[in-house]
Amino acid sequence: LQFYNWILEIAACEIEEMLAPPQKETALLAYMAEVMKERIQTADDITSEEKNLQIFIACKKALLKSDHILISFKLFKYYYESDWPDVNFEKMQNLAQRISVLKSKIDSDIKNPLGKKIFQVISCYTAPFLVINDICAENPLEAETLFENSQTVEQKLLQVYSRRHHDCKEKIKRSSIRSVISIFLSKIALALLIEIPVDVYITHAFSLPTLGINLITPPVLMFAIVSSIKAPKPENATKIILETIKIIKASGKQETHKIKTPKKRSKLLNSILTLTYIMVSSLVFSAMVYWLLKIKFSWLSIAVFFAFFCLIAFSGIKTQQWARELKMEEEKESLASFLTDLFFLPFIRIGKWLSGQIQKYNIFILALNLFFEAPLQTFFEFLESWRGYVKEKKEEME
Repeated sequence: LQFYNWILEIAACEIEEMLAPPQKETALLAYMAEVMKERIQTADDITSEEKNLQIFIACKKALLKSDHILISFKLFKYYYESDWPDVNFEKMQNLAQRISVLKSKIDSDIKNPLGKKIFQVISCYTAPFLVINDICAENPLEAETLFENSQTVEQKLLQVYSRRHHDCKEKIKRSSIRSVISIFLSKIALALLIEIPVDVYITHAFSLPTLGINLITPPVLMFAIVSSIKAPKPENATKIILETIKIIKASGKQETHKIKTPKKRSKLLNSILTLTYIMVSSLVFSAMVYWLLKIKFSWLSIAVFFAFFCLIAFSGIKTQQWARELKMEEEKESLASFLTDLFFLPFIRIGKWLSGQIQKYNIFILALNLFFEAPLQTFFEFLESWRGYVKEKKEEME
């Protein structure tokens, strides 16, 4: 079934590409990959083909935010570029016989440990290419002339970056408000439909204070997470503009990054680390269950609380990506960040899995959009329109 779904998803990607060819995205991706080939150096035991392939995958993840299946589709075309889609019957039979091997090869390419190290470097160079893309999209015919004019290009880059920085701040703010309200309303609906009836009529363990904690904690946690997400600092603009000019002019000292071949852990060490991770995760889960039981949570309420907690933790990580795409420096590791990751990582991993499972059930998503997302979206659009209207009236008085 999993293999069948993979084939359907690959076919869906091809249909989407035929209906709406991503020409601009493809050109930008190729440009970034070509530039980064000169910036990244790998060990001698890594072939140029493997290096270039991993750079392409990393650029697609960082620049276009492509998921596993979109990258799989591109790799599928990469391995069959000379034949696809004009494949005769004989070649199609050959493909059918080795399609499972090809899928394993594609999955292996995407999960290559070398790719993770390359992605860490490439993700720091996303912002300059986003700025270049904005300028080209704004006026494609004059973009080349603008890039050749040293006097005006810096001012234009600053203008475009400032606009994207402002959009990033607004997106984070809107996402924060929308997420908190959506989580709160979803929690109330779930409590009224399932938790309260079960606690009152089946388990007879209904508690008003417990219900209050159960309702308030998820939105408060969501608010705390999104409030900690900040747009890049103003001094980040200078660094990005200078790097963008280097890329455009292909001049100046090009910073190179030496990527070492990831060391393979022994089976014993890998087993010990896996066991340690399971033990730490179990300890974190057990401590939270113990605390929830102490404040009179029922087992159903604990299960729902865990589900919301995991989805919120994963959602916070996804929201952070909006701010990180405009940063050119890697996140600094500290003791506080290590301890935070140690606590939240088990919840984030479960939240990622739950998010993937929820997406499979279209009826659930449809109901969620109908009762929560659509009204909230309409409400926020009205607020934006109202703010613009008030601003116009204020300007008329000046």
